[in-house]
Amino acid sequence: MKQNEGYTPGKGWSQDFAYEDMLQAGIDLKITDSLELMEKIVEDFTDVNYHREAAHLYDAIDAMKEGKKNEAKKYLKDFQTECQKTLDIIIRESAYMKERFTKLANLKEDETQDKLDDLSAAFQDSSVEAYVSLLKKYQSDPKVAAVLRAGTTDGKPRDEKFTVSKATYFAKVLKPTQNEIGAEESLKNICTDQYGSLDGFLKGKAKFPEPIIIYNAEFILDGHHRWSQVYAAEPNAKIPSINVTGKFEPKDILKAIHTAIAVDAGATKTINANLKAGNLLEFTPDKTKKFVMDELQDKARKVWNANGYESDEAIATRIAENVEAMIQNSKPESWAPERSSMPQPGVSGSEQWGKKMAGGSVNLIDPKSTDVKKESVNKKLDNMLKESIIKIK
Repeated sequence: MKQNEGYTPGKGWSQDFAYEDMLQAGIDLKITDSLELMEKIVEDFTDVNYHREAAHLYDAIDAMKEGKKNEAKKYLKDFQTECQKTLDIIIRESAYMKERFTKLANLKEDETQDKLDDLSAAFQDSSVEAYVSLLKKYQSDPKVAAVLRAGTTDGKPRDEKFTVSKATYFAKVLKPTQNEIGAEESLKNICTDQYGSLDGFLKGKAKFPEPIIIYNAEFILDGHHRWSQVYAAEPNAKIPSINVTGKFEPKDILKAIHTAIAVDAGATKTINANLKAGNLLEFTPDKTKKFVMDELQDKARKVWNANGYESDEAIATRIAENVEAMIQNSKPESWAPERSSMPQPGVSGSEQWGKKMAGGSVNLIDPKSTDVKKESVNKKLDNMLKESIIKIK
């Protein structure tokens, strides 16, 4: 018998048993091979339930033991014929199943690419709202998610890299990218000083547990309420920021950060703005003054007084002037979405979105299924076939 690396006679069945190699070993068996070898092989055939083939080899072994060599040759030939038939069936079934698996795999790849094409088109041409809606629809698909993570294996590892750095910027030079900012979240802190941050605002150095996120040193991407409360208190105060630098249009960077959040956290999540007290961007000076007069508390009053504003009227007037300057000089762009379509890393539980963008791993430009580098389809199919081919008797 020829040496066969995939099959060891007498070893018996195992999870990775090489059926084809065992059959080939049976075909290669010679009448001059030892009875011991034949008995090991026939036991293996029986162990894996290849009883029809084994019956002929048992007859050949018995004939050999009785010295009937010609009969043994006939039985061995019958055994080899059955082995060849079975091997041919497996090869045909394997080819058929591989073809089916390939078609199914291609069909799934086509479905994945359709989703990626939808996202790509929305990224290039649609509103922020439309893109975010589509991303939320597809982000749970593991194949789509894998491609969106493949920015460094798409053949152009640097085309989606952004610079992400820390800096401070004057509140008055920044612009919002959302069209609604909750008045209560913007004004209440500077009327109550509930976080003890007001004095820093008025002295020109704002501090927050987390920096705001801006784009190209101008557009606010996350942190609008932190920005607006500083602006309302002191437009010349500096705000700690994470600045993302890139070549995308501002509305597209919103889409990019949503995607980076989905890549990092598994999903981009959003909440609506709290507009219970109204949209600050639509406030008149009188409305701002009334809010301040109604909400001003002694803790904040003392801070304002210590910084030169001696009366409630002076405090309310100053805040109203600052809010009006913000509305007039820092208008959101016409494409600016509502809060519910803005990237919100904290809400989404994303801590590494910036590293993903800085590393270029977020696949934004014309994503393709082939951008994911993986083991060959044939190798995967071969592994599947080993587990799924069932011999039918």
